[in-house]
Amino acid sequence: MAGAQNGWGAKLNPGLIHCAITGYGDTGPKADLGAYDNVIQAASGIVAQSGGVKPGVSFIEYSTGYAAAFAIAAALVQRQQTGDCRL
Repeated sequence: MAGAQNGWGAKLNPGLIHCAITGYGDTGPKADLGAYDNVIQAASGIVAQSGGVKPGVSFIEYSTGYAAAFAIAAALVQRQQTGDCRL
């Protein structure tokens, strides 16, 4: 999630853009679990589809970074066009 920060940072700088990444969301039964490339590939079935071997590329990490970068870019464009960077 990228957009305006609702905490103390927004009070100091309302145009501040904050991006938070979680593996399983902020709430729910798995919210406190760690999630990194190996875990997500195994939990999603990618390792099983690859014959029980993790693919050599950490594409979950890469795609997460790309998604965060695009969300931040969208927040920057929205802030420039509307003055509000909440997505």
